[in-house]
Amino acid sequence: MPAHTYVKYFGTPRSGRPRDPVLVANCDLKDLQAAAGGRACFGFGRIQGPGFSVISIRFQIGSIQIYWLADASDVQMWKTIDAWRASNAVPVALVEAGMAMYSVHELDWIPGKSRSRTDDMRGECAGDNSAAFLSFAVGLASSGLLEEQATTDLEGIALSHVEVNVLITERLQQYFLPEPLSGRPMAVLPVTKGGPGRSTLH
Repeated sequence: MPAHTYVKYFGTPRSGRPRDPVLVANCDLKDLQAAAGGRACFGFGRIQGPGFSVISIRFQIGSIQIYWLADASDVQMWKTIDAWRASNAVPVALVEAGMAMYSVHELDWIPGKSRSRTDDMRGECAGDNSAAFLSFAVGLASSGLLEEQATTDLEGIALSHVEVNVLITERLQQYFLPEPLSGRPMAVLPVTKGGPGRSTLH
């Protein structure tokens, strides 16, 4: 979510107005507060899709782990990662019913010097894998596979819950109906070779 949009909906956080895009996910805030425990960690990873890569973003707060799956061929995603790295911080907001739990997580990154295997995926920006990515990511998120394989990133804290989200950028908005009949956001998943047939996601 753009920083100005976050402030418009949720106000300015006590830690100060965010400068960079805010990573947002819906969450049960009551459960989150009960499980938080004062420890958290944040990081990036890679998941190999059928002929393309998926950026995995992982945030753990206490015993709850939250994933975002992002399109590695999307230039906007890389611009956002670069902005976070330049600030050495990622703002994260977990939201429910107009309320938000906002936190900022430090990145151990020195622009121009630090290296990450995550950047090996940047070359995929030469193409547009958005249709294949969306079908694959939605299938993976709903399969329960990541939840089954997830391991804690905080020593001594076992996972109580794993949440998997698909990160929707501006480019992926083309797959959303402009006027959802149900009153909720709805995506029409593209048909891709070897993928599931046309379907909808609420």
